[in-house]
Amino acid sequence: MPVKTKTPLVKASFNLTADELNELREEAAERGVTVTQVLREALADRRFLANQIAEKNKILVESPDGDIARVIFQR
Repeated sequence: MPVKTKTPLVKASFNLTADELNELREEAAERGVTVTQVLREALADRRFLANQIAEKNKILVESPDGDIARVIFQR
């Protein structure tokens, strides 16, 4: 799902390991989206988590059997 924006796009170049690039490509292929979309979503997820952490909220993960674990991010 492409991002609709009025902000002009800028071409960027990044240095990644071969494994990191392969991981991005595999994720994109599995989901049927572009590598750029995977990166955009990762940035949005990171921004969400950073905002939650800044607000001193707890991040919890619930397993299918109902166990709940707190996720602690190191800064």
